[in-house]
Amino acid sequence: MSRTIVEILQKHHLYDGNILVENREGGSGAVGWNYVNQQKGYNYAITSTSGNFITTH
Repeated sequence: MSRTIVEILQKHHLYDGNILVENREGGSGAVGWNYVNQQKGYNYAITSTSGNFITTH
């Protein structure tokens, strides 16, 4: 999903900067969410995940 969003942003010239999509394996998305949560103060980190994250502890 993140790669699709980046394609749309680039196609419609909505963001001129570089966007890095990085996969973080483990915990059904919990590892990635934890990483982004630790980026407090850095306003350019976002995350996406599949629906199964809702049931992840």
